[in-house]
Amino acid sequence: MASLAPHELVPLIGEDATVRLFVRLGGVEIYIPDDPREDSEITNIIGLAAARKLAHAFGKRWVNLPKARGWCRRTTLRRVTEGRLSARQAALLLDLTERHVRRMLADRPARETTPKLAAMREATSRTAPAPSVSGEGR
Repeated sequence: MASLAPHELVPLIGEDATVRLFVRLGGVEIYIPDDPREDSEITNIIGLAAARKLAHAFGKRWVNLPKARGWCRRTTLRRVTEGRLSARQAALLLDLTERHVRRMLADRPARETTPKLAAMREATSRTAPAPSVSGEGR
């Protein structure tokens, strides 16, 4: 049985469809039909056009999709920094909280900084001062 990595599918079906496919079906074996129907699981995830491209290249066989969590997260976070996705959309796609997505973006190395990421970092660094527990200021 073949195992398909993200880098094999991105040129074929695009980055967006590849992320969705690995997020939803990564870690399991899937059957790729030679003629996907509009109501098939793969079509519902990546769309009919992408499912047909996948079928043309790998149809009529079972393939293993690795989890590829790291790749999915890095790719999705990069898409947020490029302005192609919002933090909310990334959170929904990756099944994370929006707050966690913002934290991950804030923790990215400085070499990956874009204007949008810099603004998000600034927004997450603005926190309310911690309440005084010593009783000072009363």
